[in-house]
Amino acid sequence: MEFVQYRTGADDEGRRLDKVLRILFPETPLSNIYNCIRKGLIRVNEKKTKQDYHIVSGDIIFVAAFLDFATRNKADSLHQKASGTDIQCIFKNEHILVLNKPYDMPVHETSSFSGLTLNEYVLENYPSKNDSLSFTPGPLHRLDRKTTGLIAFSQSITGAKEFSELIKKHEIKKHYLSVVEGAVMEERVYVDTLEKENDSGSPGFRTVKVTNEIRSRGSTEQGNGRGKKAVTTIIPIAYGKVDGKEITLIDITIETGRTHQIRSQCAAHGNPLLGDTAYGGSHSERIFLHAYKLEMPIPNALGLPTTLSAPLPERFRHFVEYYLSSVDVSIYN
Repeated sequence: MEFVQYRTGADDEGRRLDKVLRILFPETPLSNIYNCIRKGLIRVNEKKTKQDYHIVSGDIIFVAAFLDFATRNKADSLHQKASGTDIQCIFKNEHILVLNKPYDMPVHETSSFSGLTLNEYVLENYPSKNDSLSFTPGPLHRLDRKTTGLIAFSQSITGAKEFSELIKKHEIKKHYLSVVEGAVMEERVYVDTLEKENDSGSPGFRTVKVTNEIRSRGSTEQGNGRGKKAVTTIIPIAYGKVDGKEITLIDITIETGRTHQIRSQCAAHGNPLLGDTAYGGSHSERIFLHAYKLEMPIPNALGLPTTLSAPLPERFRHFVEYYLSSVDVSIYN
């Protein structure tokens, strides 16, 4: 019988065989994996073993070739989907990859989207050079499908752990640009608790609601709700009108990274994002929300620069130049 070989690496050390195989073959039911181990269709160092065997770095996992076919077939399909797609790379080293996400491209698969996801694009175009079978690159923070701009992916387990720790400690500052409805006349700081709605009416999509609103600047009070604290600062940059309605271009900084944080808080405080109908905004050609800058602590263990920036998408830039002519958009490119 023909076997395909997978060599384990340092990051696989001490992991159970079935756990490693679950990552290696995510589409295969765990019961099938157990059955293959029992029948000797999956072996370690050419010997039959048990599902709870603990991997030693350098072990070679032998998998019957016909079992590996589905994985290779999926890889071929992914290659076809990703061919011809070109997404701007902002930064890359052995630990971290930062891309400029395009509009209307989800990071993960959803029931309402059948095209190429950003995660699939990364797996195809930026495979990790890590020798571990237990690690695959993955996104390290959120961006909505219709949000553009900077998003970081791990390229190593070290990168995943260190970047996630920086996020947890609020040591990475995230800056966005957006167009909201109404005239925002001064800097504002929103401190709220957010709760997920039970049903948004759209498959795979859930809105959030703001509860226990706390409007005072600098307040750290959590409130009594079941939701999670969200802190957002907005600064008005320029004003204009669309179809007779006032609009404001705002610079946004978030201290937390909650689902739909910017969208829900801006709407709750009277200035929904233009085009964001899910949160009460008027119909528009699109939502304009762009993650344009990440500020990193220096020094850091990942070799990241002090600042990473992503230029505005062409449609966003043209909209700003036409409706908000007083803005010099070159400072965001």
